Amino acid sequence: MHEEKAKDALQKAKNNVLKAKEDYEAAQERLRQYKEWRPLEEERRYAAIMGSQLSNTDLDTFRNSLAALGEEEVHLEGLCNQALKAVSEAEEKVREASLAVKKAAAECKKLETHREEWMLVWQKEVERQSDLEMEEVKSPQPISE
Repeated sequence: MHEEKAKDALQKAKNNVLKAKEDYEAAQERLRQYKEWRPLEEERRYAAIMGSQLSNTDLDTFRNSLAALGEEEVHLEGLCNQALKAVSEAEEKVREASLAVKKAAAECKKLETHREEWMLVWQKEVERQSDLEMEEVKSPQPISE
Protein backbone atom coordinates (compact mmCIF):
# COMPACT_ATOMS: atom_id res chain seq x y z
CA MET A 1 0.00 0.00 0.00
CA HIS A 2 2.76 2.42 0.98
CA GLU A 3 4.67 1.46 -2.16
CA GLU A 4 1.62 2.20 -4.33
CA LYS A 5 1.21 5.63 -2.77
CA ALA A 6 4.88 6.34 -3.43
CA LYS A 7 4.49 5.23 -7.05
CA ASP A 8 1.44 7.46 -7.43
CA ALA A 9 3.38 10.40 -5.99
CA LEU A 10 6.22 9.68 -8.44
CA GLN A 11 3.82 9.67 -11.38
CA LYS A 12 2.29 12.95 -10.23
CA ALA A 13 5.77 14.44 -9.91
CA LYS A 14 6.61 13.29 -13.45
CA ASN A 15 3.38 14.84 -14.72
CA ASN A 16 4.31 18.08 -12.95
CA VAL A 17 7.67 18.06 -14.74
CA LEU A 18 5.92 17.71 -18.08
CA LYS A 19 3.58 20.57 -17.21
CA ALA A 20 6.46 22.76 -16.01
CA LYS A 21 8.38 22.07 -19.22
CA GLU A 22 5.33 22.97 -21.28
CA ASP A 23 4.95 26.20 -19.32
CA TYR A 24 8.65 26.99 -19.83
CA GLU A 25 8.42 26.34 -23.56
CA ALA A 26 5.32 28.56 -23.76
CA ALA A 27 7.12 31.34 -21.87
CA GLN A 28 10.11 31.02 -24.19
CA GLU A 29 7.88 31.17 -27.25
CA ARG A 30 6.07 34.22 -25.94
CA LEU A 31 9.42 35.94 -25.29
CA ARG A 32 10.69 34.95 -28.75
CA GLN A 33 7.59 36.40 -30.39
CA TYR A 34 7.86 39.56 -28.33
CA LYS A 35 11.51 39.99 -29.29
CA GLU A 36 10.51 39.69 -32.95
CA TRP A 37 7.61 42.13 -32.55
CA ARG A 38 9.31 44.76 -30.40
CA PRO A 39 11.76 46.20 -32.98
CA LEU A 40 8.96 46.37 -35.53
CA GLU A 41 6.75 48.18 -33.03
CA GLU A 42 9.52 50.61 -32.13
CA GLU A 43 10.11 51.29 -35.82
CA ARG A 44 6.39 51.83 -36.37
CA ARG A 45 6.24 54.26 -33.46
CA TYR A 46 9.28 56.18 -34.67
CA ALA A 47 7.79 56.36 -38.14
CA ALA A 48 4.55 57.73 -36.68
CA ILE A 49 6.29 60.71 -35.06
CA MET A 50 8.87 61.46 -37.78
CA GLY A 51 8.45 64.94 -39.10
CA SER A 52 6.06 65.86 -36.31
CA GLN A 53 6.54 68.63 -33.85
CA LEU A 54 6.22 67.11 -30.37
CA SER A 55 5.91 68.96 -27.14
CA ASN A 56 8.21 67.97 -24.32
CA THR A 57 5.30 66.19 -22.67
CA ASP A 58 4.53 64.24 -25.86
CA LEU A 59 8.22 63.40 -26.28
CA ASP A 60 8.38 62.15 -22.67
CA THR A 61 5.26 60.08 -23.27
CA PHE A 62 6.88 58.61 -26.40
CA ARG A 63 10.10 57.78 -24.56
CA ASN A 64 8.13 56.24 -21.70
CA SER A 65 6.19 54.07 -24.15
CA LEU A 66 9.48 52.80 -25.62
CA ALA A 67 10.82 52.16 -22.12
CA ALA A 68 7.64 50.23 -21.32
CA LEU A 69 8.38 47.96 -24.29
CA GLY A 70 11.79 47.22 -22.81
CA GLU A 71 10.30 46.65 -19.37
CA GLU A 72 7.84 44.16 -20.83
CA GLU A 73 10.71 42.23 -22.40
CA VAL A 74 12.50 42.14 -19.04
CA HIS A 75 9.25 40.97 -17.43
CA LEU A 76 8.89 38.17 -19.99
CA GLU A 77 12.50 37.13 -19.42
CA GLY A 78 11.74 36.99 -15.70
CA LEU A 79 8.76 34.73 -16.41
CA CYS A 80 11.03 32.45 -18.44
CA ASN A 81 13.48 32.29 -15.56
CA GLN A 82 10.69 31.50 -13.11
CA ALA A 83 9.39 28.79 -15.42
CA LEU A 84 12.87 27.30 -15.73
CA LYS A 85 13.22 27.34 -11.95
CA ALA A 86 9.85 25.57 -11.69
CA VAL A 87 11.17 22.88 -14.05
CA SER A 88 14.24 22.39 -11.86
CA GLU A 89 12.12 22.19 -8.71
CA ALA A 90 9.74 19.71 -10.35
CA GLU A 91 12.67 17.56 -11.46
CA GLU A 92 14.02 17.61 -7.91
CA LYS A 93 10.63 16.42 -6.64
CA VAL A 94 10.82 13.54 -9.16
CA ARG A 95 14.22 12.57 -7.75
CA GLU A 96 12.82 12.71 -4.21
CA ALA A 97 9.73 10.71 -5.20
CA SER A 98 11.92 8.15 -6.96
CA LEU A 99 13.95 7.70 -3.78
CA ALA A 100 10.73 7.35 -1.81
CA VAL A 101 9.59 4.58 -4.17
CA LYS A 102 12.89 2.75 -3.73
CA LYS A 103 12.67 3.14 0.05
CA ALA A 104 9.06 1.93 0.11
CA ALA A 105 9.97 -1.06 -2.08
CA ALA A 106 12.84 -1.94 0.25
CA GLU A 107 10.55 -1.64 3.29
CA CYS A 108 7.93 -3.78 1.57
CA LYS A 109 10.53 -6.43 0.73
CA LYS A 110 11.78 -6.35 4.31
CA LEU A 111 8.24 -6.80 5.64
CA GLU A 112 7.62 -9.65 3.20
CA THR A 113 10.82 -11.36 4.34
CA HIS A 114 9.77 -10.99 7.99
CA ARG A 115 6.30 -12.25 7.19
CA GLU A 116 7.75 -15.34 5.53
CA GLU A 117 9.98 -15.95 8.56
CA TRP A 118 7.02 -15.51 10.91
CA MET A 119 4.96 -17.91 8.83
CA LEU A 120 7.72 -20.55 9.04
CA VAL A 121 7.92 -20.12 12.81
CA TRP A 122 4.14 -20.32 13.08
CA GLN A 123 4.00 -23.45 10.90
CA LYS A 124 6.69 -25.11 13.02
CA GLU A 125 4.78 -24.23 16.16
CA VAL A 126 1.55 -25.65 14.68
CA GLU A 127 3.40 -28.85 13.73
CA ARG A 128 4.95 -29.07 17.18
CA GLN A 129 1.55 -28.62 18.83
CA SER A 130 0.10 -31.23 16.52
CA ASP A 131 2.92 -33.65 17.34
CA LEU A 132 2.38 -33.09 21.06
CA GLU A 133 -1.31 -33.80 20.70
CA MET A 134 -0.57 -36.94 18.70
CA GLU A 135 1.85 -38.16 21.37
CA GLU A 136 -0.78 -37.65 24.04
CA VAL A 137 -3.29 -39.61 22.01
CA LYS A 138 -0.83 -42.41 21.18
CA SER A 139 0.59 -42.77 24.65
CA PRO A 140 -1.09 -45.69 26.35
CA GLN A 141 -2.74 -44.73 29.52
CA PRO A 142 -1.97 -46.95 32.43
CA ILE A 143 -4.95 -48.96 33.44
CA SER A 144 -5.84 -48.61 37.03
CA GLU A 145 -6.89 -51.65 38.82
